[in-house]
Amino acid sequence: HNPDYLEREDGTPVLLVADSENDRVVEYERDCGNADPRLGAGTPPADCEWTLVWSVGGFNWPRDADRLPNGNTLVTDTLNHRVVELTPEGEVVWEFYAAWGPYDAERGTPGSNGPTMADHGTTGRFTVSGGADGSPASRYHVADAIAHVEPWIRPVWMGSWAFLSLAVGLFVGMGWTTVEVVARRDRIAAGIRSRLGRDG
Repeated sequence: HNPDYLEREDGTPVLLVADSENDRVVEYERDCGNADPRLGAGTPPADCEWTLVWSVGGFNWPRDADRLPNGNTLVTDTLNHRVVELTPEGEVVWEFYAAWGPYDAERGTPGSNGPTMADHGTTGRFTVSGGADGSPASRYHVADAIAHVEPWIRPVWMGSWAFLSLAVGLFVGMGWTTVEVVARRDRIAAGIRSRLGRDG
């Protein structure tokens, strides 16, 4: 989501992307082999490809990423209900927890206005680290199968395990009620008939 266009100091095009489906933030740069990668330089697009040069994983459906002037990256980590500023190596500088899935965040000038990772001297794959211990991000998932659905049905004030306990309790309660109604259906029907008989 929300790709930001950057350029290296030598003019090489770079894209910073919040890769929501893979729970990471990535940076790609245009690689044209020995040809000039700059846009408008006349190199046919078919001769170029986009190469992954940097990524930070460990998010939960990040929706936006912006490069800051200091080289850090501001990430909207939507389903972890937070906005974080990360160093190029993925360490959390600060984080802010929102009441409900943030969509976008800006600090200063909208969009990205910082250096590319190659110009910063950092490339590779990293995993987000640091942040609050015991935070929603660290205890979030009940199960990976429902990780992208749970935030839309779970109240924000309720923890993941509390929500699971409530759901199981409701399921057991409804099942128990159904069994009781079926087992005592004759008695219930007789009671209803006698009430209707008295009222008539």
